[in-house]
Amino acid sequence: MMSGSIWTITVGDGFLAFTLLVFLFEVLKATRVSSRSIVDHILSVLVFVGALVEFLLVPQAATSIFALLMGIMLLDVITGFSVSIRVAQRDVALSPASGG
Repeated sequence: MMSGSIWTITVGDGFLAFTLLVFLFEVLKATRVSSRSIVDHILSVLVFVGALVEFLLVPQAATSIFALLMGIMLLDVITGFSVSIRVAQRDVALSPASGG
């Protein structure tokens, strides 16, 4: 580093970097509306709940790295629902009026 300090990267840091990369693809995937998106949202919620239970009950999971991973999982759940709702609203607003 320019400051002279040494930056050490741990395995946990690698997991966080990889998780952020996967999160990017999840956000991009959430912009598509399909019948599979509901299943994706349900699975995201189940993974977050499972991680939360593990964080609270398993002593080895009570680390700051795991807490940050859970934060990213929560962002995935919130972002997935938010993006899907916005895309669905836009699709409804752009659809032609069926007339009679």
